[in-house]
Amino acid sequence: MKAVTIQGPAPGARQTPAAPRPSGAKTARPASGAVGPASGSVGPASRRSSAPPRGLTSLRFSEHVEYRETPAAPASPRVARSPQLDLTVQPGFATVDDAWFTGGVRFEQGATLQATSREAKYLMKQGQLDLTGVDDRGQLPQVVDEQATIQGRRVVMLPDTRNIQAFEAVQAVFRPAQKRADGTALKTPGLFAQDQPAYATADTLDYDGALSRATFRASGRAKLWQGETTIYGQMIDLDDKTGNLRATGSVVSTMMLEQTDPKTKRKEKTKTIASADRLDYDDASRRAVYTQGVRIDGAQGHLTSDKATLTLAAQTNGLDRLDAAGHVELRDPGTATTGARVVTGETLTYTAPDEKYLVRGHPVKYTDKSYETTCDSLTFWKSVDKIVGDGVERTRTQAKSGRK
Repeated sequence: MKAVTIQGPAPGARQTPAAPRPSGAKTARPASGAVGPASGSVGPASRRSSAPPRGLTSLRFSEHVEYRETPAAPASPRVARSPQLDLTVQPGFATVDDAWFTGGVRFEQGATLQATSREAKYLMKQGQLDLTGVDDRGQLPQVVDEQATIQGRRVVMLPDTRNIQAFEAVQAVFRPAQKRADGTALKTPGLFAQDQPAYATADTLDYDGALSRATFRASGRAKLWQGETTIYGQMIDLDDKTGNLRATGSVVSTMMLEQTDPKTKRKEKTKTIASADRLDYDDASRRAVYTQGVRIDGAQGHLTSDKATLTLAAQTNGLDRLDAAGHVELRDPGTATTGARVVTGETLTYTAPDEKYLVRGHPVKYTDKSYETTCDSLTFWKSVDKIVGDGVERTRTQAKSGRK
């Protein structure tokens, strides 16, 4: 049972009769609940009918309205404030069906959930708060909780479950990784720094409070970013509990990955841009898996393949290794001796600490400015003039240079 208390205008404030419900407004089914004392005025029926009188069915409260609701434990009390409140009630004020707040609304539940908008409709039976309208400050409807701030032209929230849906011009800010008041740990994907906020834009957002999962969708591309690290996709799914991430549909990611120069031992950040039809990032294994039409440009060169897996280093936001499979082609600048290199095969493994490539296939083909070779397995290094071919058939020529 919910206990509801409504405080009307301050002494001397004007009270007005209830207006007819807006056309097209949804009608909620009766909800169970005890309704406490209220002050306000009773409006006349919006239209006459030959049906027997139904009694009181609507009320309006004007100026300095405060609505309080005490849900079942352990949920915190809820408070909504607005200049005006219209209630639809069952005959005799038995129960409240819905509440319509207008003129600028602020909703609070404990210290961990706040919502603001120009208007809000609270459907009692569904436990649903529907926020619409730009407020006097030009701000879109907004919900703020421990993990994120969410805005959209329309935001629908279920306070009991913390489920949130946002529509049109959706923006979200995710705070740095932290623990909730209940002790639940929240994580940011390892692709991002844990001590900085992350941002997102999309056409729609579905946030599941129980699963701590946010799903962004866009007819073009949704965007998730932090500094220079960005992820685009028609759908981006973010799991706050595990730190996992999934993106599908014209995926493009840009990551600033740390690497150590093998000669100078100096650390520097390099940009890695990857595109594919799908990206799956698993935070426990620190692996980002790209599938279908993969293209990757980074320190390892320009790579195309059917599938590629980037494994991040355990302690740093750097690349540990890259594995590619299916129609692999690598183009890299090579060394001063080799010049640009092109390698094709079925699989490729690049290990960042020693900058070593291992390519396998039937066959592997390698070409640089002076040499060509064909074999089943080929090992070479990014900055070292050394090539090791180990296969059933291997050829090496100098046809391109014309030297004997």
